[in-house]
Amino acid sequence: MFRKQSIGSKLGALSGLIITIAFFLPGLRACNTELSGYDLATGNTAPMIVEDPWLYWATPLAGLFCIVLLFLVRTDRSHLRIPTAAARLVAGIVGTVPLLNIWYNVEERGVDIEILPGGWLEVLGAVGILLSFVVDLRGSSEKTYPALPISGESTELKVPDSAGQSDTSVIGPSERRLLSVITPLVILASLLWGLIGLAQFIFGLISPQGSVSLGGLVELPGFWSIGIGALNLGVAIWAVVQLRHARQGEYTGYKQLRDLSAEATIWLVLQTVAIMGEGDPIVGCVLGPLIIVEVAIWYLSSRLMRTRRLQASGSTTE
Repeated sequence: MFRKQSIGSKLGALSGLIITIAFFLPGLRACNTELSGYDLATGNTAPMIVEDPWLYWATPLAGLFCIVLLFLVRTDRSHLRIPTAAARLVAGIVGTVPLLNIWYNVEERGVDIEILPGGWLEVLGAVGILLSFVVDLRGSSEKTYPALPISGESTELKVPDSAGQSDTSVIGPSERRLLSVITPLVILASLLWGLIGLAQFIFGLISPQGSVSLGGLVELPGFWSIGIGALNLGVAIWAVVQLRHARQGEYTGYKQLRDLSAEATIWLVLQTVAIMGEGDPIVGCVLGPLIIVEVAIWYLSSRLMRTRRLQASGSTTE
């Protein structure tokens, strides 16, 4: 079983185990009282009062999620390793919410808090999950497909046929030119989505009792912004991962980029119409450039798919 798992998956599961165990150990001392993550989550913190104790359950759930992934998903294959690593990273980000909440309370209230071994173990586990993502991302360099050639020569690559098998095609100058254009666009879009997600994540931590608008369409409680922000961060990471696959010449990378950009374009258009309809044209205009970028990625990734299929069928030559 464990031979079918990547190093990053094993490291992520170990980090998840550390986080889960540390949750029940004394993690901090406040008001002359030693408290564990379990005490904070259950509200057993007298004489200290903790706001939103339910947030602290995110830590053990993130740890258990990383452990479960080790037993449910084989990560010795690239097409499963990278998505699993991204899922672990998102779980790790969500699991750090309690740590950020503690930091926020210290800054706002000036509470004197001492971090105990349990708290440092949780930090160590969070760092381990981040490292597990980096390890698996670098591990994807053990390619099923060769990397793009730097010079003008052609390279043989695998392309799925209509039956789901693999055909041999040649990546030529046309695909390389398209990839040279789409690469900075995907990076730009991922940075923008990541910044949006980070802003939403921080807002949810700071104003959990407020309200947040889901694309100007639905009003939700403020703490929902944490999940929305984590989702947008995850999408940004996923897009970068798919760009890496595309630059290695993988047809599935082209397809994933096309699908992501299509869904993002539709969602952004709906948001822009709703927000501008509410009399907030400034925010709507800010989303406009992102829509243009996503449409460009949609078009270019569709061109890449069409070019690859034509080459695989022998209908075109470079």
